[in-house]
Amino acid sequence: MRAAASLLALALGACATVRPEPPDEASRWALQASATAGAALVHTDAEGREVLRIACRRNPEDLLVATPWLRGGAGVPQLSVGEAVFPLNRIDGGPGLTATAPWPSALPAALMAGGAVTIRQGRRADGPHGPPDEKTAAAFAIACRGPVG
Repeated sequence: MRAAASLLALALGACATVRPEPPDEASRWALQASATAGAALVHTDAEGREVLRIACRRNPEDLLVATPWLRGGAGVPQLSVGEAVFPLNRIDGGPGLTATAPWPSALPAALMAGGAVTIRQGRRADGPHGPPDEKTAAAFAIACRGPVG
């Protein structure tokens, strides 16, 4: 009886230390859409905290990129998706890095191609993050500018 109880305690202890598998990178991207504000691709970390936001805004019509992980730093911020690079204009005063640019027509295709997503300012970078899945990338493209293709 004592041996069985010891084995049961050992088995339960082993189960308690097994961590669940983290979600894959593609599942960490979610689409947030608003009929009046626009749409955003939001990437979260394993704990569900927002890491990167890529949004198309309706008024003004532009691209907005934000990350709480980059603060300060010199240089022109830029968003890269795979091999495509999109220069941004920093907005001062927000937490982390917030930047805008005119809407880049090549962004939806770059996201759908499945390249890694990184935001940089000078020598600092947040990423690379895995790409959103094709369905989420297509939904973002449609929400921002109409059907893809």
